[in-house]
Amino acid sequence: MAGLLKDVSRDFDERMALRRRMLAHLDIELSEEATLEHRADLRATLVGCAHCRGKEECELWLKWCRPGVPDTCLAGDAFLRLKAVSEQERSAPYRFR
Repeated sequence: MAGLLKDVSRDFDERMALRRRMLAHLDIELSEEATLEHRADLRATLVGCAHCRGKEECELWLKWCRPGVPDTCLAGDAFLRLKAVSEQERSAPYRFR
């Protein structure tokens, strides 16, 4: 059982690393306020990446620096909504956070 648990843990870690890479690839950086407001989308990215059946496609997408997200991405809509929020925050006049 320990071997299985180790494999499951490693797979989860790889999926979350891909999620972090996708967030960086899309240049998603949220303020604390936006993080709280959009936690459903953040959760959707966690769940989508955890259930993803296309890890290899995602890895290649990121390696080739393709724009956006793969069409098969389970969390694609959530990633793109978070990207839009991040872009809005960056373009807004300076505000105290």
